[in-house]
Amino acid sequence: MIELARRYLGDDIEIDPGLYQKLDELSEKINIAKGKKVVRIGSYSKYAYFILKGAARSYYLKGSTEIVNWFALEGEIAVSMDNYMGKEAKETILFMEDSQCLRMDIEKWRLLEKTEIVVANLAIKLFEEYTDFIDTHARNLADREGIDRYNHLMENNPEYIHRIPITHLASYLGMSRENLSRLRKKYSM
Repeated sequence: MIELARRYLGDDIEIDPGLYQKLDELSEKINIAKGKKVVRIGSYSKYAYFILKGAARSYYLKGSTEIVNWFALEGEIAVSMDNYMGKEAKETILFMEDSQCLRMDIEKWRLLEKTEIVVANLAIKLFEEYTDFIDTHARNLADREGIDRYNHLMENNPEYIHRIPITHLASYLGMSRENLSRLRKKYSM
């Protein structure tokens, strides 16, 4: 759990030794199998997942088509922000690889935010990063041509190319699988 705080707040933060125990009490290390859905559209999950090893994706349905919102890899959090705010999820979160995570109890976390400034600051940083990511991704889809979206992905998240199935990458980039295949072929020349 301390890895999470250090990732978002930096190595220089001072954490009260008593807070270590509190953080440990609201999380547990678990293994999650590939294909496991930890959040489903219309449901409430009381957990967030800090990924130590593995990968997850978030998606919603447009008709019967899955539209990918985001991917989370090592060192990132997989959580429905709706669930975090006490609402039903508008997305499904599925693990794409066998994964190892710290599973955090959202309700306990929210209570700790009220009494521990480090936890409150961490929550703020998480929301800032999430908001920035959503804004950047929306602008990327709206303002760029397909090749530019692909180049942006290559520059900012090259690991996606090797770990994420092409169908999910295409959805994330707002294009067909065939179009992404053509771009990848052209790009590799």
